[in-house]
Amino acid sequence: MKRFFALVATGAVLAALVGAAHSDAGKPLLRLLQRSGGCPVSLDAADAASVEAYRVDRLRRRAGVRAAKSHPAWHFELGRARRAQVSAWAAQNGIGCERARGDSVLRCDGVRSGESAGVTSVYFQFDRDRLVAVDVWRGAKTAAEAVAHVEDLGASLARRVGPPTHRRGRLRADYLEDARFRRAAFEYRYREYLAKLSVTNFGGRGIKVREQYQWAPASEPL
Repeated sequence: MKRFFALVATGAVLAALVGAAHSDAGKPLLRLLQRSGGCPVSLDAADAASVEAYRVDRLRRRAGVRAAKSHPAWHFELGRARRAQVSAWAAQNGIGCERARGDSVLRCDGVRSGESAGVTSVYFQFDRDRLVAVDVWRGAKTAAEAVAHVEDLGASLARRVGPPTHRRGRLRADYLEDARFRRAAFEYRYREYLAKLSVTNFGGRGIKVREQYQWAPASEPL
């Protein structure tokens, strides 16, 4: 289970990098990122600055035109929170984390108590000490529980950011339970900020909720 979530923890960043790497123009990138066994690739050995530059470029290509009211990401504010704050919070809550990719990434295992209980993995990404992306996976006992949680998250984002800009699937328990890999998702694409909330039926692995948050300054050079 932990290996399964580790492969997807980099989310949209990894997917974009893998897609580009398999194009003719991206073959040098593929050689850089490939592990000895081939794909799936690991970004741990990649240059942190190059990965961040690619992440920001992809985010800006998908960005909306409206400004977000703020840039929330789980318990933090993207662009404002610093690595020391995140590390201190993890330590205070008894969450085990490991550093990766030149200290630009912090991967944390499950949260077993408090308001974040049920979270199975968290991925924090930093640029020049600033928190710029967070990816959270959470288990749910039932589809109804997952739906209620995503509804609460969506209401919070609507207040703090703005309304969702894209929707996929149906956020209903019966829809999600009907077939394996049924999924409902909401995206919040704003000028400097992108968030995605999703709930997926993984069959025997259960119902999982995913929260993805990314931020990049509109024109600041990397």
